[in-house]
Formats: sequence, structure tokens, C-alpha cells
Amino acid sequence: MSTTSFKICSLIFVILSLNGLACKTTASTDSKDRSVLYPTASDLSIPTVDSIQISGTLRYASLDKLVIIIAGSGPTDRNCNSAGLNSNAFKMLADTLCQMGISSFRYDKRGIGESTKVGEEQCTLYDRVDDVNAVSNYFADNFDQIILYGHSEGALVATVAGTQQHIDGCILASGTSVTLDKIILEQTAQYTRLTPMLEKHFDEIRRGDTLSEIHMVARSIMRPSSFKQVLACTLWS
Repeated sequence: MSTTSFKICSLIFVILSLNGLACKTTASTDSKDRSVLYPTASDLSIPTVDSIQISGTLRYASLDKLVIIIAGSGPTDRNCNSAGLNSNAFKMLADTLCQMGISSFRYDKRGIGESTKVGEEQCTLYDRVDDVNAVSNYFADNFDQIILYGHSEGALVATVAGTQQHIDGCILASGTSVTLDKIILEQTAQYTRLTPMLEKHFDEIRRGDTLSEIHMVARSIMRPSSFKQVLACTLWS
């Protein structure tokens, strides 16, 4: 899919999803301090676990809805940009939502952009969930509705983080229902020499065995710093 198509499809998907979410009318809404306002656009740094600071941009429109935008895998920043790919898709999504009267917060994942620099071993699925929980808790008392929008790997993060009581909805874009091992094998299928090596190590992981010696060809995927992510992932069954 081209970058332009991705931007258009993502925007349409979010708009339709938000229109489908029922407005929450409770007594607690009336008791909120309606005098709390934010600048139209402001950069914030939100503390999460282990002294990690998550830096992001709040695009404020109203206190009715806040969409927290969760990026996918790789070194993707708050605007949906990374090395070699400058789409600004999340920035344009936030601007459009603002025009619709919907606030949003997009952020640099830990280890990326202006957020706390950490090693790859400190960027597991559960670390990502902890960060989203911290961000949503930060805004929970001020906005009537908090909605998580997760793209790709972010859809998985949103699914787990969305179980919090104060989360009112989740929008999952380009997520997957396929297990992690199948995703990796599919993505590397053209490298026929690599497939049996990965299958062997995945079988070892399923059995709970110690990994046998990793061939140099497979080390880019089964490297120690990323292996913790494999063990922490819940998509094995």
C-alpha cells in the first residue's frame, strides 16, 4: 500500500470508528473541572515506570474525546516517521481530528525520538503497554472519553492496554490475528536457508528448552536483545 493510500485509509477508519462510539454521559462527567484547558498544541513529557519519560504532542480540541495514537513496530516516532520513511501520517491524523473537535496525543515510543533512550531489551510488549497505561492515566481525570488507536504492533499494545477501566474504546488498524512465529516465518520466507533455523528455535521456545547455538545467519532475528520480546509475547497460542 502506498503512503498516500495508508494516510487516507487510516483517516477514514478512525473517523468511522469514532462515529460509532457512543457518547458517555455519566454523573462524573458533570463533576469534572471544565475550566481545565490546554494549548491548541503542546509538547508533554509523561513519566512511566522505571524512570522512563514518554515525550509526545497533545493536539487539543475539547475535553470530550482524547485519542491516544500508538505507533507500530520499528523506530517509528510520534508523527509516523522513521529512517527512510517520512509520511507524517499521525501528525495529519491529529490535525484532522482536531478540526473535528477531537483531541489527540501522539508520542515517541521509549527509545525513540525525544523519549528516554533505552536498550532494545527494555522495549518489550509489556513495556509498551506500561507506557500506554501511564499516558492514559495522565489524562484520565480531564477527558470524558479516552480512546486508544493502535496501528500494526500498536494494535496489539492497544488491545492489552484497553482493558483498563477508564479506556472507553479501541481502534485497531492493520493488526494481526496470526501468531508471532508465523509472522516472522512469513516475512522471511524468501530466505529459504533461514526458515529451518528459525523453526528449530521456535520449537525450542515452545518446549521451554535452552536455545541451541544460533547460526550467524539467524542472529539478526534471534539476537539476545530482542529475544526477551519473543519470550514476553503472548501470541504463541
